[in-house]
Amino acid sequence: MKKTTCILTFFALLVSSSTFAFVKCEPELIKGIQVKKNGEVRYTSQNGIQRLAATLKNPVASQNVIQILLKAIDRDYYVQSAFPDGYTCSSSNTTTAAEWIYVQNPHNR
Repeated sequence: MKKTTCILTFFALLVSSSTFAFVKCEPELIKGIQVKKNGEVRYTSQNGIQRLAATLKNPVASQNVIQILLKAIDRDYYVQSAFPDGYTCSSSNTTTAAEWIYVQNPHNR
């Protein structure tokens, strides 16, 4: 019983530490998206910072990201993205893909 408890505790710590191993950038308005020939989906914030939103590794997700970002531009919704630990939100980075993207209505902020 003690061994099982130790294993479950270790597993819970492992999952929780990997869950929080990302950098969450501040919500921002975006002014454009770019879909590259290699399948990368990038977006540019209002202040000119470019971020990699998706890659061709998951084409279904890439299609969904394109639709979500287009709606965010059209409706002036805020976009918030999270990236792997070590990412710098204050400068452009088009080599590290987002872990997740959250779109928020500005009236609900």
